[in-house]
Amino acid sequence: MVILTTLRANTIRQRQYSVLLTAKLHVLEFVFYLPYLWWLVARYGIDGAAAAWLIRVTISTVVLFLIARACLGGSVSVGNAEYANEP
Repeated sequence: MVILTTLRANTIRQRQYSVLLTAKLHVLEFVFYLPYLWWLVARYGIDGAAAAWLIRVTISTVVLFLIARACLGGSVSVGNAEYANEP
């Protein structure tokens, strides 16, 4: 469910900027993802892998929404809800 909401923010951002920003974000995520993935899998097995993936996707979603928000000058809508910077 989290990754579905990322699609809208990512589409908005890619419309205004090159895909290079997303690529850099994913490389940076990967550097942080590997250590906690390793630890969670060693400690909790497949449940740890699922938790690590959920953490990575959630962080990615938040960061992509912040980038999309900046690209649109302060507002991003998801479904019927609109998230805007209040002056």
